[in-house]
Amino acid sequence: MEDAGNSSKGVAALANRLRLVQIDFADHSEESRREYLGAEIKQALSRVIPQEREHFLDELKSMFPTWDGHVDVSAAEEAPQSRWDQRELGDASFLIGRLAEVWDSLADSDKQKALSEMREAGIIPPERFQWPESPLAALRSKLPAVGTTVIEPGRALELLTLLLEFSLAVDQPVWGAWREVSGTASPRRGSMLQKILGTFLAGDPEVGRGQVTQELGKLRQLIAAFVASIPQAGKFATRHFARFAPSEIEVMVNAEKKFGLLHGREATCWRKYAELASAIDEQSIDTEIRKSITEYAQQLMKGLNH
Repeated sequence: MEDAGNSSKGVAALANRLRLVQIDFADHSEESRREYLGAEIKQALSRVIPQEREHFLDELKSMFPTWDGHVDVSAAEEAPQSRWDQRELGDASFLIGRLAEVWDSLADSDKQKALSEMREAGIIPPERFQWPESPLAALRSKLPAVGTTVIEPGRALELLTLLLEFSLAVDQPVWGAWREVSGTASPRRGSMLQKILGTFLAGDPEVGRGQVTQELGKLRQLIAAFVASIPQAGKFATRHFARFAPSEIEVMVNAEKKFGLLHGREATCWRKYAELASAIDEQSIDTEIRKSITEYAQQLMKGLNH
């Protein structure tokens, strides 16, 4: 696109080309020469913004009033320009190209005005991403610190990725630990969490919010139940080894009345302790601890479902 500083140079260059065309096609018909000259003018005008074309042609006319003594520049001043303008103004590629050429030369205020007008016309998206009102309100209720601050789409996607990484990282280990402790796959694991979340984000109509909530709810309940069940191992140990306390052994010995002259109270209590200790089995203790944790976790998960 020609600017004001290069206008005179462009006119002079075009005048020289027109003279060369006159010389090269001197033996051609007047109609042919007009066609070639018109093509040169059209090509030159395509690099000039529409509002400058009239001035460009006026300057060309003053420098080169006629082609061969018979062709008047004023004849080309109106018809070609109006015809080309009409066609180019309907060509989106032409308009975008012209805008790109002048964009850097525009003042910042003019750029903002142009962007604003294009947004109003729906040519470019709104300046801020428009989140759906209902999900946005739900999100704000979960994160009060957000307040009315504009939520950036890029950061929202980053946060979503981090939360997905966390969920998927704990999903399989937690369910694997449950199967190990309980010795069963119950409560039954549904479809893979990663698959459900992916199809939901992709807009699959068969996977709704309810299914995602249910799947994440199972994981949340199991994690909560596991954490809450950890103290059960300590309680089991306390109950189990309470049987070996001296006071408990004395109670059992007194109930059995097996001590006498040959076997004193202390010797009888020791034999009772040895008897109880011999029954201690690592496998049975492990089984009892797992059972204690499983039963407590199952009761807790049932309560969380209600």
